[in-house]
Amino acid sequence: MNTRYTLLGLVVLIFLLCASAFAIDRRGYYPEDWISYTNTRYVRSIAVGFYNVYFGTTQGILQYDMNREQWLDPITSSDGLPDDEINMITVTDDGNRIHVNTPSGNYMYETAFKEWYPSDLFPISEVRNDLNQIGTFETYIAPFGFHIQQPHVITGPELREYPISTAVKSSQGDIWLGTWGLGPGLIESYGVEIDLLKFGLYTSDCRTMYLNDDRFYFGGRTNFRGENALTIWNRADNSWKYIEARYDNSFISDQVNAITSVDDNIFMATDFGLVSMSPDGTVRKSYGSPGYFQTDLLLSLEHHGKYLFTGSDKGMYYLDLEGDSVEYMGGQLMANAAVLDIEYYKNDLWLGTDVGAVRYDFKTSRFYRYGSTGGVLLGFMIDIEADPSEGLWFAGEHHLVWMDDSFNERERFSIDADLDGFSPNKLAVGERFLWVATDYGMYRYDRLKHYWKHYLEDDGIIDNRVYDLLLDGDYLWIATAGGVTRFYWNNPMRSKDY
Repeated sequence: MNTRYTLLGLVVLIFLLCASAFAIDRRGYYPEDWISYTNTRYVRSIAVGFYNVYFGTTQGILQYDMNREQWLDPITSSDGLPDDEINMITVTDDGNRIHVNTPSGNYMYETAFKEWYPSDLFPISEVRNDLNQIGTFETYIAPFGFHIQQPHVITGPELREYPISTAVKSSQGDIWLGTWGLGPGLIESYGVEIDLLKFGLYTSDCRTMYLNDDRFYFGGRTNFRGENALTIWNRADNSWKYIEARYDNSFISDQVNAITSVDDNIFMATDFGLVSMSPDGTVRKSYGSPGYFQTDLLLSLEHHGKYLFTGSDKGMYYLDLEGDSVEYMGGQLMANAAVLDIEYYKNDLWLGTDVGAVRYDFKTSRFYRYGSTGGVLLGFMIDIEADPSEGLWFAGEHHLVWMDDSFNERERFSIDADLDGFSPNKLAVGERFLWVATDYGMYRYDRLKHYWKHYLEDDGIIDNRVYDLLLDGDYLWIATAGGVTRFYWNNPMRSKDY
């Protein structure tokens, strides 16, 4: 008897070891290394497995754990899905295999080994869509503010119509819905209420992001459908919220360029002024022109003391947080300068502008333009970040430069030679690595071994157009034109430096 259990244990151990080995994909990464969040509000197909429900969307696959009633990590091209645009999806009864049909072909996914393979045939006979069997949805109760005014259409508070694109009734009697614009939904067995299960970004084109406690704020840009919203994700309870400026008169603009927080206020620099909101997304006040600013376009933010400093396309302003008044900071040098970034460092403000690196001295209340050997800080300055040890990193259109506290140049890199000519959009500086966002992927400089590595879509970034970076412990968040990717850069399971 003991021998049987010992042999069984060895078999299970061998299987687990093999599964762990196969879990490393063909690129050399583990499945949890690259996870991307996209716009998954447009659902085409649903498959109900033994444990999970899978929603095939226009930008990847959503996974919902039915037993724990919670979302799992989405499946996208970042972790190996060959094509994010899902036409149809099926899953075997035991949940071991997922089949998808996409514009580029058919693929099969082994859930145990977490690996995708090309497939000659797609089991179209197993595709479920029970819309006709379910009949009208007018007998069910829509969420507050929504209505069922047609058999298969949900009408929103703004009278926008969202067709129910697909539905599958499980063996337990639950009805899983897919909508065109509202994402997945659920009608529990013997229930009459439609629950909308929000997940993912409102729009995939993310230009800036900010983390405040457990809340992420993702600022996007208008997509090809003319849609845009601020996305707020509370990762503590995995809840998602969208705020559209065109349907919220208090929200001056959802075209967001920079985000920061002061106490319990979230501030956003937008294309049409400054916005203050509570952490949960309730807009408290908007500061626009001509009442507060002489220009609409605000580009950057930094907080120090009782002041919130704001960079615009035409100079610098500050908001007195106690007096709730906005003042122009003046200065002939900055009168028409675009302030792309602001960094408070050791009692000074450092500005990345279109006229170079500029320092604001609080003692003299004056702006000073800075240069270095060869004038590398005099050109277009995109980003300035503090180094964990000392000094500042400057990202210009031609060079990356690290200056220490005595303003001695510690390191300099050529954009043409080290970044293949792609200008930096943003820096993230760690003790070991320097990360650089560009329009063609992300670059990483190993400060210990002194070499560069280039990351692209083939590695796991959801889109090569990278706009913003955010270090979060062992993870790096990457904002792109195709979504937001979380990179587990410090995964201890990887024996090789990928």
